Amino acid sequence: MQLDGFRPQYSVELKEGLVVYKYRVGMESAVKTISIRPGKEAWSLFIKEINAAKLYRWTKLYADWNVLDGTHWSIDLEIDGRKIHSEGYNNYPLDGDEAKPRNSPEGSLAFDRLCLAVSHLIGQEFR
Repeated sequence: MQLDGFRPQYSVELKEGLVVYKYRVGMESAVKTISIRPGKEAWSLFIKEINAAKLYRWTKLYADWNVLDGTHWSIDLEIDGRKIHSEGYNNYPLDGDEAKPRNSPEGSLAFDRLCLAVSHLIGQEFR
């Protein structure tokens, strides 16, 4: 998963069993990297939250092209043979219902749950 734009930038990748969390707080600051090996409980919470977010129902693209300097986010995930790709430009899924996008992450319960799922994996708040 990745969040970027003029705001801080974050990315999370799975590499050889490690969750690699990279972030940059300011445009001029260096990228910081943390590698974590989540336990079974963290993975269980991750799966529980992405299921609650109805991630498998998200559309490929949520976009509000009226905002040019906002936030871009994306997720590519494969679980149990099911591939998921979704991304957004200043727009977010609303409760996993692809027909009802939201132009702010505030109030998007589905997006909040995805961030919570990632937080469980990295052991700190991800937003």
